[in-house]
Amino acid sequence: MALSPLLRLIMINYLSTISQSFLFLLLFLFIFNKLEIEKEKRVIVAYICFTFLFEILMIVSHHKRLVNMTLSHFYFPIEFFLLYFILYGFVKKYRLYWKISGGIIGIFLLAESFILVEFSKVPALAMSVQGFFLLLFSAWIVIELTTMNFIPFYKDENFYFASGILLYTSISSAMFVFFNFFRIRLPFDLAIISAVGSNLIFSVGVIIYYTRRKMLKKILADLK
Repeated sequence: MALSPLLRLIMINYLSTISQSFLFLLLFLFIFNKLEIEKEKRVIVAYICFTFLFEILMIVSHHKRLVNMTLSHFYFPIEFFLLYFILYGFVKKYRLYWKISGGIIGIFLLAESFILVEFSKVPALAMSVQGFFLLLFSAWIVIELTTMNFIPFYKDENFYFASGILLYTSISSAMFVFFNFFRIRLPFDLAIISAVGSNLIFSVGVIIYYTRRKMLKKILADLK
């Protein structure tokens, strides 16, 4: 059944924001319960805060009828490095390979964003390359976590963080690849689906991580 124009408008403009806000608010569980976030997980917090603030910025720009392509030249390099360091934190093997390849992709992304492409245009090629790289990286991590983990993967918050990145990058990279190489514009609804889906998957990861940290705090308190 086709969506009404009003429902479609709500889905496109607000679902991503609602899911992003929900994910951001989950972080306050740690603050209210005075739970410490592990050092290697702080990059995830940085990513959630960064995307939430950018979401607010995009809403303001939309209501003021501003279209600023310059934002993409800053957003996507920052997003790439945050997602890269999240995944790199899960790596157990071939760390040198992922470090070198991530560095090469990062340099290319920075070069196209700030040197090779004008600020009035979207650095589409770099976004395709970084999306494809993160897709391979996250897929490899997901496979590692599901086949070589000491605990069931569905109880591991890292699985959900990697899966969220996998969903997001698989759809976004496909959209850029189709546009760059075949001049085919895939429906923008796919981008909304990937954003909402990844936010919800990330939310599950945050909840599982929160539960584990709270249980650990209780055990340590009982031992005292």
